[in-house]
Amino acid sequence: MKIKGKLLEYVSKEFQNDKEVVLEAIKSNAYALQYASKRLQNDKEVVLEAIKSNPYVLQFASSELQKDKNVLKTQNLFLPKDLDNPIEREIVLKALKLNGLALEITTEEFKADKEIVLQAVKSNGYALQFASKELQNNKEVVLEAVKYYGYPLRYALRYASKELQNDKEVVLQAVKSNGNALQFASKELQNNKEVVLEAVKDYGYALQFASKELQKDKEVVLEAIKSHEYALQFTSKELQNDKSFILEVINLTGKDDLIQYASTKVRYMMVDKLK
Repeated sequence: MKIKGKLLEYVSKEFQNDKEVVLEAIKSNAYALQYASKRLQNDKEVVLEAIKSNPYVLQFASSELQKDKNVLKTQNLFLPKDLDNPIEREIVLKALKLNGLALEITTEEFKADKEIVLQAVKSNGYALQFASKELQNNKEVVLEAVKYYGYPLRYALRYASKELQNDKEVVLQAVKSNGNALQFASKELQNNKEVVLEAVKDYGYALQFASKELQKDKEVVLEAIKSHEYALQFTSKELQNDKSFILEVINLTGKDDLIQYASTKVRYMMVDKLK
């Protein structure tokens, strides 16, 4: 079966895991690699085929292949003679522009170099994990890193210093890029209404990382539910036991099954109303 490019996004998991199908798709459009199965994103032949026409899609390959020296070599990101020796600055910058995660295989000197690390995190915010401790505490570097939105489970804020995880400007930028990054904010900022509102606007389920205080704040909870109805499960016991609030949510969303997140008492009280 032949599938053109990004149409791979809309086919079944079976086809997304079919090597022949995926190879045909990426020959048509290299960006189709992002919709391939995890197994095929870790298949060297598939990834090499994709980056042959567009090196930038290396970001959709597995972490293992993103730092594979043989893969990097095919794109002239590193000269063979440089692989096991100090890498010239110009070559490093070129490599990191295409693949920020390549920072991992540079020298400690480069990992502590602000210009080098900035280039890496602009390309892939997750590269912050390989920066020196000093640069993980550099606000300019971390702000660049948290702007990046890559794979859903990657959060640059996780690798920022404790000090910057408690910096409101940094955390606001992080949760605007990916609401789930709230889990790596300080306890203080998980209790900051402005920060939490931004997080749940982006991703309703981020409500689970808000403070207990804000999980019972109706404005915050309703904002989360607008983003994702089933965020109701992360609200406080008080609101789950509030019949009028549960009814308001069901009327707002049109989803009767949300009653499952109400308290037992409220469920019994409302069962007749929802028949």
